Amino acid sequence: MKIYYICRITYINTHKNIMLKIFNILFIGISFILLLMSAIALISVHLALFEKSFSFTPDGLNLYLGALGQHSSLFAGTITVVVAYFGLMRLNAATEANKDKRKQDYFAEWKNVLEIRSIEIKDQDPRMVREFARLRYALYEELYPKHFEIKNEAELQSIFDRIFGNGIIEFFESMNEMRLGMGDIYPSFTHSYSLDSFRFLFLGCLKDDYEGIVNDLQKLYLERMKADRVVDKALYQSALDNYYTRKRS
Repeated sequence: MKIYYICRITYINTHKNIMLKIFNILFIGISFILLLMSAIALISVHLALFEKSFSFTPDGLNLYLGALGQHSSLFAGTITVVVAYFGLMRLNAATEANKDKRKQDYFAEWKNVLEIRSIEIKDQDPRMVREFARLRYALYEELYPKHFEIKNEAELQSIFDRIFGNGIIEFFESMNEMRLGMGDIYPSFTHSYSLDSFRFLFLGCLKDDYEGIVNDLQKLYLERMKADRVVDKALYQSALDNYYTRKRS
C-alpha cells in the first residue's frame, strides 16, 4: 500500500509538471501567432495608407486611427496575452525565488543540527566529521525533495551509493581513532569502529525513516569496508588491552 501511494504521488507530480510544460508551450505559441498577426496587420495598414498618399493632417490621422481600429480586437488581444505571459513569468520567478529562500533557510537549520551531532563524535572520528561537512550539501539535495524521509531500503541504497560511494566508507573506517590505535584487527566481520558515528550522523539528518533502517544501514556500511581486514578474536582482545594500556599511560 505504501509503495502504491509513493508511486501515485510520483505519477501525479509528473503529470502536473507535464501539463504545466504543455500549457507554457501553448501560451508561447499563441503569443507568437498573435504577435505575427499583429505585425502583418500593421504592415498591411501602413502599405494601404502609403498607397493613399497619407499625410500628417487631422484628416490623415483620423484615417490612420480608423485603419488601426479595424484591427483593434487583434491588437488588444495580443497586448493582453503578452502582458499576461510576462506577468506569469515574473510570478513564477518570484515563486521560485521564494522556494530557494525557504530551501536555503532550512539548510541552515539542518546544518546546525548536523554540526551539533558532529561535536559528539569528533574525538573518535574527526576526519569523518570533516568529510561529512564536505558531502552534506549533496546529501541535503538528495533528502530535501523527499522531505527528509527514507521510506524503504531501495531509497536508502540509492542515496547511500550516490553520496558515500567511491571508497568514502573505507576512508571513514580507516581514519577512526580507535582503529588507528588498534591496527586493522577485528573480532568479527560484523564489527566496525566507525559505524556508530556514521549512523549517529546519518540518522540525525532525517525526519522520518522506516522500520529496519538501522539493520539495512549496517549491512550497506559493512559491505563497503575493506574485505581483507584481519578477523581474530584473540588478537583483537590483545590489541584492545594494549590500546587501553597506552591510553592510561
